[in-house]
Amino acid sequence: MKVIDVNKQVRLSLVKTVELVLSGVKFRLFRATVTVVIISLAVAFLMTMLGESVIARKVASAIDEQTAPRRLFVFWVSRLTQPMQPAELAAELASTPPGGDRWQELKAWGALDDEQMNSLAETARRQLVLDRYFAELKEGARRAMLGRAEGEEIYTHLADPEAFDTFKQARSASGTELPGGIEALQSFIAKWPEIAELRGRISSEHAAATEQFRKGVLGETSPHLYLSKADESLLAETAVMGFRMTAEDMAVVREQAGLAVDAERIAGMIQAPSVRNALRVRLKKESATDVGPQELFGLLKSGDGTEWFLGEIGRIRHRITEQVDTPGVRERENISQEEIDLLVASRQPVFAFDLPAERITEVAREGLRAIELNVIESKVSQAAGGGGVLGFSSRTIAIICVSFLVCMVGVINAMLMSVAERFREIATMKCLGATDGFIMVNFVFESAVQGVAGGIVGSVLGIILGTFLSWTAYGGMAVAHLPIGDVLAAAGISFVLGVVLSVLAAVYPALAAARLAPMEAMRIE
Repeated sequence: MKVIDVNKQVRLSLVKTVELVLSGVKFRLFRATVTVVIISLAVAFLMTMLGESVIARKVASAIDEQTAPRRLFVFWVSRLTQPMQPAELAAELASTPPGGDRWQELKAWGALDDEQMNSLAETARRQLVLDRYFAELKEGARRAMLGRAEGEEIYTHLADPEAFDTFKQARSASGTELPGGIEALQSFIAKWPEIAELRGRISSEHAAATEQFRKGVLGETSPHLYLSKADESLLAETAVMGFRMTAEDMAVVREQAGLAVDAERIAGMIQAPSVRNALRVRLKKESATDVGPQELFGLLKSGDGTEWFLGEIGRIRHRITEQVDTPGVRERENISQEEIDLLVASRQPVFAFDLPAERITEVAREGLRAIELNVIESKVSQAAGGGGVLGFSSRTIAIICVSFLVCMVGVINAMLMSVAERFREIATMKCLGATDGFIMVNFVFESAVQGVAGGIVGSVLGIILGTFLSWTAYGGMAVAHLPIGDVLAAAGISFVLGVVLSVLAAVYPALAAARLAPMEAMRIE
């Protein structure tokens, strides 16, 4: 009997496998390029979205930091002069850290202990969740559940057993999911009378404090003007009323109040007809009504504009003095009574204006900066406040998933076409001893190589597009506060997802190739 020796099957090394894959890619360069482009577009789309998101968050953080002094000033003006609204008090209770100055203020006004304050803070956080739920209801469902109750009236309304039963039935019919469940709402409603009573004590005492500040401290003086001249006496006066303003807060408030007062003085110059008309000519506006504070600040942000402005005020002063105060000038220049009235009306603000050029330029730049930050903040709040996964809304996540699904289908189709074109090649490799595993690895690895190429191209393209779109939306702040580390991390995530997508898309075509019978494959042209 003849002995047949079966030698151990030869296995190609990793280097040889890579060479074989690269030669196959090079031979089918057009189809490989199409696959790379598909992957690149998907990765670039994801990277653009991620890049915009991380840049928007960084810009939002920078805006918060830059507007902190202004927000502190607005907070103290409101705190000292305006009673707190119920929604404002609930938000403050929910967000104020225990033991801080704001916490101690509220605690003192309500004559509360720490346990009561902790209870108020917990219920306030629960209320904000419920408020959001009721606000997002459709009008029809909301009316069926709550009738005409709004705001904190809702919880007083639901304290009635009949109203609560109506709410439960209407909610079940609407199919909406109540945060925390119905039992948690019942518990909250049961506590509401006590909550309302404690909050009422805080609100009434704070309202009394603001009334005392307005009448006993401000008098006829505007809050901005008074705070622009504040000193240590303000701390003592407000402490008696229960306010807890620190020396650091006072310094920031005084500076911001000074800017606000000077900005009002500069903007008030537009009310003088002679000044407004001169500005209209300077700015080449068709009508004097087209001249506003923003246009004025835009002119005054430069030294040349400020120099012209002060020179024009000097000329207007001289003309007013000569035409109104000098005997005989009115008759000689034939000035009408209407022109005289306008001159007299413009006299007071023009003659009272005494700000130096450096201060005018500083105030104008700060005013323009505040306007710019407000505009950017309104844009960035939409991009950075989406919530959800990675800051994306559910709609955006759905769009990203659909784009990757389309990409995956495209890669699968391209790989299936590659398998169809290589039937004879696959059969030949199998006849030469290639195993099913080797065939499968060959195709998966080929797709992975294309995924790496597409991931690199897509990540770079996404970085460029994301940065460019952020720059067009947020201006120089996007470049000045570009989070390079976060952007590179997002690029890495996009790249990895692109490669993983390519590998997963190649599994089915590779499996189909591995299962081909050599003789069947040889018959296919």
